[in-house]
Amino acid sequence: NRLQQLEQAHQSDTAATSLGGQNNHSTTVTGQVENGPTTLTFSGLVEIETAYRDDDVEGSSSDITVATAELAVDAQVTDTISAAVVALYEENEPGLDIDIATITLANLANTGLNLTLGQTYMPFGSFDTYLVNDTLVLEMAEIRETAAILGWGSDEISAAVYVFNGDIDESNDTLENYGASLSWNSDNLSLGADYISNILDSDGLSDAIAANGMDLGDVNIAAGAYALRASTDLGGLILLTEYVATESFTLGSFVDRELEALHIEGATEIGSWTLALAWQETKNAEDILAEERLSLGASTNLSDNVGLGLEYWHDKEYNGDKSDNLLLKLSLEF
Repeated sequence: NRLQQLEQAHQSDTAATSLGGQNNHSTTVTGQVENGPTTLTFSGLVEIETAYRDDDVEGSSSDITVATAELAVDAQVTDTISAAVVALYEENEPGLDIDIATITLANLANTGLNLTLGQTYMPFGSFDTYLVNDTLVLEMAEIRETAAILGWGSDEISAAVYVFNGDIDESNDTLENYGASLSWNSDNLSLGADYISNILDSDGLSDAIAANGMDLGDVNIAAGAYALRASTDLGGLILLTEYVATESFTLGSFVDRELEALHIEGATEIGSWTLALAWQETKNAEDILAEERLSLGASTNLSDNVGLGLEYWHDKEYNGDKSDNLLLKLSLEF
């Protein structure tokens, strides 16, 4: 989705390559600092969502929300030193958050290696989609931490390794969580594989653990996970899939959980519209995610920087409850 694209635009090149473009509606200002010019690039995103839901338990509901209000600044201090700061507001989340704050040192000692330090999204999973709503894979596995990420990339291959402390680990307050990412891209085929030593620090699983009545600071276990992804352009039809699986873990009421999430999607363009159809499923994710989801999405650009997206999805929970959901999103990039 558009928020995902903008967030990825402010992450280091160590992350796996994303389908879709970046925000090209930014404003660039050049200022003078002691050692030379600094280029500041400002950009932003506003998303307004109108949602309708009808489920077996709570009946029907509807709402209009500010899904995203995001302001970003990138500072290019020298040819090899840059910084990025992204401020994010979401109506259903408390307050204004600094989503990303990083310093990147590029081409270290002319080796082609890039070092990114700060708070950003770990290069675990790509979560690519032409749908409007977040995928179940993203809801389970997206992870934002303050980390050190060392990466290297060429036109076809990119790789990264990283280390972070996190809120959940076996020893507490040590830099013992780590991960690695590798991707390969050609004109019409992309493949990627990632590993992380502790998926329990992901945003979705941390929320589920907290909702289970546990203090994250008291949790002293870890569960690794891996992600596999592939996408191909068949000429008029794009197919993509992503799979995430975790090691088994026991934590509170989550006993012998070995989570899995699968996303399979096809997308095509008809006139000015992009249409997408996706099947998603999870395993052993009771009380965390839906068991199955069928999604149909359509999106178009109303102008160069204004987009309109519509999605319907049908969820089936592990207990058999079902829900129908409809989402209309209007987004503006600047």
